[in-house]
This record gives sequence, C-alpha cells and structure tokens, in this order.
Amino acid sequence: MIKRFRKVFKVFWAWQDEAEEIWLREMAQQGWFLTDYTFLVYTFVSGEPADYIYKLDYRASGRRDLDEYLTIFADSGWEHVAEFLNWHYFRSPAETCAVPDIYSDNQSKIEKWRRLLRVMTMLFAVNLTLAVANISNPAAGLIRMIYLCFFSFYGYAFYKIWGKIKHLEQGM
Repeated sequence: MIKRFRKVFKVFWAWQDEAEEIWLREMAQQGWFLTDYTFLVYTFVSGEPADYIYKLDYRASGRRDLDEYLTIFADSGWEHVAEFLNWHYFRSPAETCAVPDIYSDNQSKIEKWRRLLRVMTMLFAVNLTLAVANISNPAAGLIRMIYLCFFSFYGYAFYKIWGKIKHLEQGM
C-alpha cells in the first residue's frame, strides 16, 4: 500500500481538546493517522482504518525531563505522535488501551488546565506591557483595535478554561 499524506487546516481552541480528540479518532477510523501538528495544520498519513484513542496533554516545562515524561506515557501504552507549543498528542489502539484516559483523576486534569492558565497569564502580562508601550504610536488607533480584539479573545479563553477547572472541581 502506498502511503499518502494529507494536510488538514482545522481550528480547535485549547478548551476544545475533547472535540479535537474525537475528531482525530474519527480520522483514524477513516484511515488517516496523525503524524504532525503545527499551528492549525494537521498532517496525516494514510493506512488501514483503525480505532485509535487520541489524548492531548499540556506540559509547560519544555525539554526538561521530556524523556522521562514520554517514557511514563509509553509504559502506559500511549504513543507520542506530535508536539506543538507544549501540547503533546498521544494515541493508543482502542482495543488494547488499558486506560482510556491519560489522567487517572480530576485533580490531574485540573493541574493541566492550571499549567496552561499560568503560561497564558505570563503572556497576557507581556502583551499588556507591549500594548501600553505602543499607546503613543502614530498608528495607535489600529493598534488599539488589534489589542482590543486580542484581549477580548484572551478574556474569553480564560473564561472557558476556568469553567473547565470549576466543572472538574465540582466532579471531585
């Protein structure tokens, strides 16, 4: 069988990880398996349709202890298939997947979202500093509009992620 590659442009936001995982599983069931992800572009390779469970994890510690991190998942039956901006994509065949989730409890899931919020808070502070520094720019009107859109989206993202945390805390 000749391997074919396919690139798909698709938008999922961080708080839509479950929908993204379902979509990746559906792609595998159609014979398209994730090999790489870069900003909004998924790369797939063709193969015999199979049922794979995909899971995403956010790990903000960069390359530090990456081998140990990946070994823990591999020992649990999860194959690391892609990485982008601290997001890690794992998969496991559904029929042999001993654990259908990479997290064993809600507290671990809450910590994943809190790690993401910490990074987002740092990025927000940097962008707020840049916004204030650019307020006197001759093109300030356009810059203000861009920052207004950016900060509005950031606020919405915080709201959605904070909602996921609260939902998980209620389930504890």
